Amino acid sequence: MKNEKSTWLNGIFENPILVLTLGLCPVIGASVTLKGALYMGICTLVVLFLSNILVSSLKNIIGDKIRIVAYILIIATMVTVIKILTEAFLPTIYSEIGNYIALIVVNCLILGRAESFARKNSVGKAAIDGLSMGAGFLVVISILGLVRELFGMNAISLFKVTEVFGANFTPLSILTSPAGGLFVLAIFVMLINGVKLLSNKGRAK
Repeated sequence: MKNEKSTWLNGIFENPILVLTLGLCPVIGASVTLKGALYMGICTLVVLFLSNILVSSLKNIIGDKIRIVAYILIIATMVTVIKILTEAFLPTIYSEIGNYIALIVVNCLILGRAESFARKNSVGKAAIDGLSMGAGFLVVISILGLVRELFGMNAISLFKVTEVFGANFTPLSILTSPAGGLFVLAIFVMLINGVKLLSNKGRAK
């Protein structure tokens, strides 16, 4: 029970973006708007959850020499299905982040969890880990998308709100660029590390 509880907390203490810094290319590319960030986060969560379950289920069948190839094949199949469904039923979102959906295949987070966790644990634990890490990814990329859209465009397109700060506010358009995304992400990481540092100092006392 204790191990299961710690698995649920993986997404917080081993956050894939802020702590492990994995999958940053789709994170920066798809987080220009909150809508794009949310969908990328959901897609990543679904693929991570399902791939963890499949890898754990097939761990005794997949040979060691071909396991990485097998993992990539599993992940690529799910990503392809998601991409096709998005293009067919959500064309607006696909036009915004379609190019980044394919990058989920090579997202080190998904392949890394398959190799380091799913193949070594039961299906139940692998599923929990997938949900936890996926949720951690979803929350952080969504906050990043909100900040970049809010201050970079003065809008929140998901709720069809424009001029959040009024017409006199000048949007910081640089935040919508890759460099701006990395800058905001760096601030997030700095804040997390600062909180950890203060927490460790408090414990030391």
